[in-house]
Amino acid sequence: EFSGLRSLELRTLALFGPETPLVYGPLDKKHHSFFANRWCSPCINIYNSKMPSCKDNKCMTAIKPEEVFGVLRRWIKEAEETLPSPEKKMMI
Repeated sequence: EFSGLRSLELRTLALFGPETPLVYGPLDKKHHSFFANRWCSPCINIYNSKMPSCKDNKCMTAIKPEEVFGVLRRWIKEAEETLPSPEKKMMI
C-alpha cells in the first residue's frame, strides 16, 4: 500500500514481476518501480487465482541488483547534496 507513504515524505523502491506497476505501482515521481516487462508479465490475475504458472520467476530475476542499487546510490547522493554542510551550520 503506497497511499499512506505519500504523507510520510518517504521514497520507495518497488519490484514488480508477476504483477504490473500500472495498476499497483506508486504514482509519485519520488518513488521508483522496477518492472522487466516480459512477454508473460503480468501473469497473475483473477482467472488463475493470482497464482503464477511459472516456477523460475524470470520476471523477477530480470531485474538486476545493479539497477536497484543505482537508484539507491542516486537517491543517497541527492540527499547528501541537500544536507547543510558542517561549516554552514556553524555560521547560523
